[in-house]
Amino acid sequence: MSDAKVFMKLLGNSTFANSRKQELLVKDDGVKCELAEGLKLTKTTIPYEQISQVNLYSGLTTADLELVNTSSYGNLTIRALDKAEAKEAKRLIEERITQTISTSLM
Repeated sequence: MSDAKVFMKLLGNSTFANSRKQELLVKDDGVKCELAEGLKLTKTTIPYEQISQVNLYSGLTTADLELVNTSSYGNLTIRALDKAEAKEAKRLIEERITQTISTSLM
C-alpha cells in the first residue's frame, strides 16, 4: 500500500479523542490508520475487501468513523474528526468498496 494514491487524509482532534494521534488515510487500495494512545502507536492497513460496513457517529462538534472489519482484527474507530470530512470519507470509502466488489465480479 505504500505507493498507492491517497484520496483523503483525516486527522482527529487529539484533545477530544484522548490520544496523541488519530490519522486516517483513504487510499486507492485500502484504508491506513495510525493511532497513538499513551506510549503505544498502532498502524493498521485494511484493504477494501475486508471492510464490511462504515459507520458515522456524529456528536455536537465532531464525528467518529468506524470501519467494521471482516477479519479477526476487529473494528477500527477514528475519533473526533471534522464532521464534514468524516461524512465525505464515509462516502468515499463506501464508493471504493463498491468499485472493488464490482471489479472482483468481472
